[in-house]
Amino acid sequence: MGIIHGNFPKPEDQAAEVLKVKRFKQGFVMQPHCLKPDARFILISAAVIDRFY
Repeated sequence: MGIIHGNFPKPEDQAAEVLKVKRFKQGFVMQPHCLKPDARFILISAAVIDRFY
C-alpha cells in the first residue's frame, strides 16, 4: 500500500508519481563504507573522494 501526496496540480502529475514509485527497486549496499560517529569532516570528504572520484 502506498500514499501519494495530494498537492499535485493535475491528476496526470499524480499518475506520473505513481509510476515513478512503482518502478523503484530495492537493493542492498554490498560494500558499505563505514565511519565512526566522531569522524572529522576531512576524513569523511576523503572517503567520499576515494569512493566516487
